[in-house]
Amino acid sequence: VDSLAQALAGTISATALSARRRELATPPRWARQAAAEIIAETALGEVALVFGNETAGLSNEEVSLCRHWALIPTSPDYHSLNLAQAVQILAYELRLAAGEVGAPPRVADAARASSASKTPPSATAARARSTCGCGAAEAIDAAHAAAVLAGGPGT
Repeated sequence: VDSLAQALAGTISATALSARRRELATPPRWARQAAAEIIAETALGEVALVFGNETAGLSNEEVSLCRHWALIPTSPDYHSLNLAQAVQILAYELRLAAGEVGAPPRVADAARASSASKTPPSATAARARSTCGCGAAEAIDAAHAAAVLAGGPGT
């Protein structure tokens, strides 16, 4: 396709995701609210999610081609997310909106692994943070910390 308008042809609804605050006729929705509405609209036909590029995001013209637009709640000091983060967050919200996710999957060695480790989670995360070189300023989740300390993915 040559344009966003062509890409949206045949959809019953499109939702634009933008971090930029805009003065548009349609008020924005938070991503969680938008996700519930998007899931409901899928019963009526094909829907589209529109994300901008990481350099400039979406233009007002591109947002105006969409029926809705949504924002992902972020820090007021740094509200921009990269494309992969925005897609992942909206995918998560859509999954939650789609219904019950069920019980977590069973991990075969979870009981043995948790009883074998006596290191407090905060110490594990601190050791992983200093080991992995990923540059994360915030706490690393337990799975990443365990993988780093075991020499697995993320090291």
